Amino acid sequence: MRAELSALHARVDQLERRLAAAAISAPAVAAAPSALQPAAGPAAPAAPRSNSEPGELPLDPLASNYWQFPGSATQLRLSGYIRLGAFVDLTDNLNSFKFRAGDIHPRGDPRRDQRGNIQSQLRLSRISIDSRTPTRLGELRTMLAVDFSGAEPRSYQLEALQNNGFHLRLTHAYASLGPFPLFGLSSELLIGQTWSNFLDDPDTPETIDPSGPAAVPSQRLPQLRYTARFGAHALSLALENPIGEYQLPGTSAAANVYNASTTNRWPDISAKYEVEAGWGHAQLSAILRRFDISDDAGHSASATGFGVIAGGTLNLSGNDRIGGQLWFGDGIGKFIPDEFGSPNGFAVNAFGTSSLEARTQRSFGGTLWARHFWGPAWRSNLAFGLSRQDYAPFVVPAPDQADRIVTSHLNLIYTPLPMIDLGIELEYGLKTFRRALGLDDADALRIGFSSRIKFN
Repeated sequence: MRAELSALHARVDQLERRLAAAAISAPAVAAAPSALQPAAGPAAPAAPRSNSEPGELPLDPLASNYWQFPGSATQLRLSGYIRLGAFVDLTDNLNSFKFRAGDIHPRGDPRRDQRGNIQSQLRLSRISIDSRTPTRLGELRTMLAVDFSGAEPRSYQLEALQNNGFHLRLTHAYASLGPFPLFGLSSELLIGQTWSNFLDDPDTPETIDPSGPAAVPSQRLPQLRYTARFGAHALSLALENPIGEYQLPGTSAAANVYNASTTNRWPDISAKYEVEAGWGHAQLSAILRRFDISDDAGHSASATGFGVIAGGTLNLSGNDRIGGQLWFGDGIGKFIPDEFGSPNGFAVNAFGTSSLEARTQRSFGGTLWARHFWGPAWRSNLAFGLSRQDYAPFVVPAPDQADRIVTSHLNLIYTPLPMIDLGIELEYGLKTFRRALGLDDADALRIGFSSRIKFN
């Protein structure tokens, strides 16, 4: 046995000498990445993922489903999903693919007699292309994403009669660079269109209904954003598209936000502080807005608005979570467009006179939600939302104006494969009308279904 061991050691030594000699004499040739194999992702921390729309933004940067072509340092990925959404309105015909409690009709309205309405559509299907390129200033990432939810008509039957020709809509188009050192901080820079820096997307519940709980702030817009990261903490500052929205006193909905009488002299300024660790996520954000309006008679007026959001998510055992957020604002109507009619953060009075006046309109609300996994493939989400809207005293009351909105969402989602989500959801909404109308509260109940088949 000793003799055999000595012979084995001698053979191993001989093989090692041959391998070393071959390595010295062989030319140094880097192995070219195959165009048919996915490239492994860099060792970078994963960005917080949206609970409401997983797959809309770039997913985990550690994912291996990026493709690198020979001779190029850029990695590309094509991703997205096909999403079929269907629903039945059990108490009121809201005629919208979103469950917007602000659209609930008063009791006695003929549209409540049209309950039982069924619709289905694929307008929330999306396509995303993103890239990663290493540079001396960190990684350059780009994202271009579209869905088919553009030009939202009030009557979806018109779209259905025209071969369901829903319109393409740009959702994200941005580039980010970093991390790179700046003043001793790990810094990132983003330019383009994505979710507003003001929002708290990581602390939003997962719902089948795309509008989620009552009036939860949501908005995508062009921006320039700087982020400084230090450990588990991050501070972001952004200049965002300031397009102003307003409501005239004689209208039930906001006037055209692109009206030539509005002048956007200052960008919206937002700031966000967040921390993400093993226990969960927390965020505090704020925004400052300026609104200016003028008429053809030389009169002008302005108003300053602001908003604040505080939210958090607590990780429980397994993948279970509980979370919520609170928000308050004067003049943040464009960030809560799904419940109170058209965006109406500002109100305008005496247009065309020397008494021209602009006022902010106040809103506030909150959500509370929980997610539980029944097993590896089954999960449920329960979410509650409440939102209030105050109107300027000169805005004429109308039935489409809600004073208060309360909603609840309860769903069951089945994921038989990582790329397939099947879900059903019970959605309830209660609308309180403005007191001057003398209308009783009205509610609505909907059952929604969603199937999402993701690719890459």
